[in-house]
Amino acid sequence: MKQNGKWGIIDTKGKSIVPAKFESVEFDYCSVRLIFKVTQNELTGVYDHTGKEVLAPVYDFVIYATPLFKVKKNGKYGLYKTSGEAITEPVFDYLSNKKENPLLADWPAIFGQKQKFGLINEKGEELLPAKASNILPLGGALFAVNSGKAFGLFNTSLKNEPEYKYDELIYAGNNMVAARKGSKWGVLDNSGKVLVKPEYEEFKEENGQPKFLKGGKWYTLGRGGALK
Repeated sequence: MKQNGKWGIIDTKGKSIVPAKFESVEFDYCSVRLIFKVTQNELTGVYDHTGKEVLAPVYDFVIYATPLFKVKKNGKYGLYKTSGEAITEPVFDYLSNKKENPLLADWPAIFGQKQKFGLINEKGEELLPAKASNILPLGGALFAVNSGKAFGLFNTSLKNEPEYKYDELIYAGNNMVAARKGSKWGVLDNSGKVLVKPEYEEFKEENGQPKFLKGGKWYTLGRGGALK
């Protein structure tokens, strides 16, 4: 409802449950529950369908990333339960989110502190501490983690220890990763185990097929690391 240029919230019977005091109100869904995002003084908050304030309008933005809210406040990022309980107050310098990084998956999320990066899951649990210089998503549970000098492969499902000895990692399909060491390419499985030693001169994808060059001949990567 709108009164005197301000917006509020009414229930299905027309009864006011939140007074008209916001610049804008828009509805959204938090899982199957209806919620309202409100704007006051250009800052965002959240109310539930009963009119209860879940998050006060003090955030630069609030995004629902099932099952948590990702928030930004004064340039810092945090995580909240749908009840409004904080899992992590806004202390991160970076947190991947659909508003600023629409192509990245919600979870696992990349977080940053003091110019170092780590990974966190949808429960707010730290999967990888913020020690990496850079983290690049390869697809699904696979991430290329840079120690500052080299990349290692990290699988958030397996929680393997990355081996930092590669110059480039590219997802090659079927839970395999093309790995460049110096000028040579090889293949890793999804745990970082070497399937093909780095002895190929080039790597490319052609019509969705990963291919490797050696001795003037291109080989196509098959399941299990077989090159034909």
